[in-house]
Amino acid sequence: METIRAGIELGVRALSFHLTSMENWKKRNPEEMIALLHGHGERFLKSSLEPLDSLGVKVKLIGRFWEDDDDANDDGSNAVPPSVRRIAKQIEERTAHNTKILVQFGMNYSGRDELLRVVNRAVTAAAMQNGTTTTGTRHFTESDLVSLLDTEDSNVDLLIRTGDAVRTSGFLPYQSCLAELVFVKLMWPDFTRDVFVNTCLKEFLLNRNRTLGGDEPKQKQPIHDVPLPLFLEEEVVLHSTIL
Repeated sequence: METIRAGIELGVRALSFHLTSMENWKKRNPEEMIALLHGHGERFLKSSLEPLDSLGVKVKLIGRFWEDDDDANDDGSNAVPPSVRRIAKQIEERTAHNTKILVQFGMNYSGRDELLRVVNRAVTAAAMQNGTTTTGTRHFTESDLVSLLDTEDSNVDLLIRTGDAVRTSGFLPYQSCLAELVFVKLMWPDFTRDVFVNTCLKEFLLNRNRTLGGDEPKQKQPIHDVPLPLFLEEEVVLHSTIL
């Protein structure tokens, strides 16, 4: 919660957290995953509602989360328990009009699966519109694609990975294609506000030259001249495994 508070104070527009991935179903017994979502997931969401709402946080759940049980695998995997969905829906509805910061929780999320679902949504939408499974003569644009993503904010500035792994683990692959990457060799419980602000954000703001395909990077400011709050141009993603 202290990372979210810091984000609000520093003018970060959005934070995204990777809670559980679809790949976890392949590594663990399905019964264990369901128990994990029922136990830790449900408790996490229940305990987060009041604090997040009081901070003015808008909450969004991303991933294969809202799909019907029919979309689960034959062995029952990838199915988020209905009780967890009900709590998540309550949180989203309760915080829908909050404007301090957008916080997205990736639960049962896979980047490959998100892109696959985007394709299926596009095909379904085209079929409903044209009576066919093609988009007709109209080209499918980037705006069309973005509108079908799980995320509400599609551009990531900074992706922070905690732990020993030096990879993004498929988190927001489209959204973070131009993101700066920071790897922090700390497990999530040890990731503090000080690490977030004085290590990750300062590294991003002061030591990285972001050209975004252009020729000249933006002029860096001395640390004492960096304004507070910091209004970043896009989204800051905090990529961590919390559960």
